[in-house]
Amino acid sequence: MRRFATSVLHADVGEVERFFLPQTPESIADETQRRAVLAAVQSGLLVITGGPGTGKTTTINAIIRCFEAEGAEILLAAPTGRAAARMTEATGREAKTIHRLLEVTGAPTGDGEGDSGRESWSTVRFDRNKEQPLEADCIIIDEMSMVDLRLFHALLLAVPVGAHLILVGDSNQLPSVGAGNVLRDLIASACLPVARLTQIYRQAAESDIVVNAHKMMDEEPIDLGKRSKDFLFIRQGSAEGVIQTMLRLITEKLPAYVGADAKSIQLLTPVHPLEPTPRACSLEAADPITIGDNVWLGGGVIVCPGVTIGDNCVIGAGSVVTKDVPASSLAVGNPARVLRQLDDSTFGPRHQHPPQETPQ
Repeated sequence: MRRFATSVLHADVGEVERFFLPQTPESIADETQRRAVLAAVQSGLLVITGGPGTGKTTTINAIIRCFEAEGAEILLAAPTGRAAARMTEATGREAKTIHRLLEVTGAPTGDGEGDSGRESWSTVRFDRNKEQPLEADCIIIDEMSMVDLRLFHALLLAVPVGAHLILVGDSNQLPSVGAGNVLRDLIASACLPVARLTQIYRQAAESDIVVNAHKMMDEEPIDLGKRSKDFLFIRQGSAEGVIQTMLRLITEKLPAYVGADAKSIQLLTPVHPLEPTPRACSLEAADPITIGDNVWLGGGVIVCPGVTIGDNCVIGAGSVVTKDVPASSLAVGNPARVLRQLDDSTFGPRHQHPPQETPQ
């Protein structure tokens, strides 16, 4: 573990305020954030968790400044490209995907739909591992809720002896697609330090999305009759009414309101546990469906929650899409399987117009 100045290791929570950027009196770092910074220095492994608007990014930046003040080498990463890009933007320092950080080569084989129902990872190799660990004094992973068990295991193998590993996330947000609920299980284990951020800051508190998210986590009632700039509940009594309302929102109202193209708006679909007891308790979550540009969905296609369909895909009529479809693919069946890749070279005679007779 990197040796820090005695003044940092034995600092009071008030003394780490200098690692937070100057802020207004209303948004000055609270004690939970300051304790998180201290814990990051004093612990080899730390989980920082908190709901939306509780200052996780502010705390990450303060931790970075604290380690940089000691001349430490810091690596930043997140499980997806979009999350890594957000981390880069928020910190002003390069963040990579965890796969890129670990220098992955190869890809899993199989489609997970055979006799075993599993993909083979025998062809996947992480060049950063126990024998060739990462070169860093501090490794910070954001959006930890999306990290699955296999990837977390590979990450742990690559952490050098003595380095600080800081895991940041909200266990109530999107879980991993792969096996395991790593962040939630780590917190529940009570086997490692956990810094919990609880204060909602003024700017976040002005968003009803953030406020209502915390109310749902705390099992508090939500005022569905309140209409605000970012939260609206529209009651419909039929499936057709829901569909028509969503179409109007996506194609007309929301693009004009948020200044975005309709193609950048995602539909969030509910999912529920398979186990009878939690399902009977009406537990639900939401997984996004993402459909790319120039996608053709045949009649009666069902797209399941959490699926992404890449650009220029064709999904055959009646197909049930249960897993991601890569760009420029033809997929058909129940469950949908990719039959082949599509490009202009596959344009055959059946698509061509018959030759016209030349006037004599």
